[in-house]
Amino acid sequence: MKKKVLFTSIVVTLLVLVGCGKTNEAAKSKENVEESVLDWSYKGEKGPDNWEKLNKKYELKSKKKQSPIDISKEAKVETLAPEAIKFQPGYFELLRQDQQLTLTPMPVEGKENILTFNEEDYLLTAINLHVPSEHKIQGKQYDGELQLKFESKEKKNLIMAVMLEEGEKNYALDQVSKEINKLKNNKKVKTKEPISTLALIPQNRDYVAYQGSFTAPPTTEGVQWFVMKNAITLEKNQLKELKKVLKDNVRPIQKQKAN
Repeated sequence: MKKKVLFTSIVVTLLVLVGCGKTNEAAKSKENVEESVLDWSYKGEKGPDNWEKLNKKYELKSKKKQSPIDISKEAKVETLAPEAIKFQPGYFELLRQDQQLTLTPMPVEGKENILTFNEEDYLLTAINLHVPSEHKIQGKQYDGELQLKFESKEKKNLIMAVMLEEGEKNYALDQVSKEINKLKNNKKVKTKEPISTLALIPQNRDYVAYQGSFTAPPTTEGVQWFVMKNAITLEKNQLKELKKVLKDNVRPIQKQKAN
């Protein structure tokens, strides 16, 4: 009888401990669930197929020239003249919103990043990072893509897309890859060291131009795209850190051809 009582007590104690363990795990799991700050996403009910339905601001007047696209072999290749790029190192503000990462240059007079196109100056306003790439080049999807966003005084939009592929360490992106997993959702953090924007674009300045749209809601058209033909590299560990937060933050390829 005593053995039976003892056995029963042990079983009850084990059940209580297991129950407590599950409760603790559930509590920890609940704590780790991050609340979304955007009303759209890259998958599920709030994914790309439903963006227009989520908010009236996302409704499009035109869908003829949407981005990203697959750059074909026949697309016209041009080269940026050295004098068209006036980039300087500077500090950035990092902001993560769910799977969206934005680097905003800190304004310093005389140290702006300027791209000249058709005799018009465009000022760098933001940089977004996607893993893997949103654009494809001749069917190839790269490990990642930087999108450098520029705006003219007349509010014209130009985006330079730079492909990323695994290779040598990228010192310009080192701060970003180290800080990204520490970034709290919707909280801004300033870089501790200046970032060389010139190191964020390939030395070979060949590109394909086309008229498209933004790739996140609202995907408004009227955007001039420069898709650089050559990629820049980043180390395997750098890519691994970026993937932890940004993996699959891409809009599907849209049906359109570059000029």
